[in-house]
Amino acid sequence: MQTRNSLSLVPTFLAIILCAFLIAPLPLAALQDDRDQAIEFRADEAVHDEVNGTLTYTGSVYMEQGSMKIRADKIVVFGNQESVTKIEAIGRPVSLSQTPRPSAEPIEAKAGQLVYEIRDDVIRLNGNAKLSQEGSSLTGDRIDYDVRRSIVRARGSKNTANSSEDGRIRMVIPSKALRTNKSTSE
Repeated sequence: MQTRNSLSLVPTFLAIILCAFLIAPLPLAALQDDRDQAIEFRADEAVHDEVNGTLTYTGSVYMEQGSMKIRADKIVVFGNQESVTKIEAIGRPVSLSQTPRPSAEPIEAKAGQLVYEIRDDVIRLNGNAKLSQEGSSLTGDRIDYDVRRSIVRARGSKNTANSSEDGRIRMVIPSKALRTNKSTSE
């Protein structure tokens, strides 16, 4: 019988972290047809500023596209009739829910601000950011997701006076994700 040392668990542990969070936020993690769906907005007020190229929704804003649902105090869409360059949501907090694949639990995200830079394919959660799915969670002052390169970066807060924590990021991986079905015997 062969035993596994703690170093042999490192690749498994890293794979679990990557699986838990590289599929996580927004459009890349969406059900396949989410991007092909129309975007529906509901709000108390909408203002279209043609000169500045913005469409601003305020007052209990709800945005839905396929399985993606965003609730915010305010959502600003930047661009023109031909293309959207950026979507910015602000709230106390902004909340996002999206189903990554059929029969999966939704990914939940919360932050003071959510910014999707469409040209760069980067999603930013700013201010008390939290990302969670199926018991795994990642919290920090800021969470960035580079969709093209599949890179998640979390940062703590440098100003711990505004935080009840020590200003560092926090990641929780449930014990069920650490289990392996591989046999350790030969």
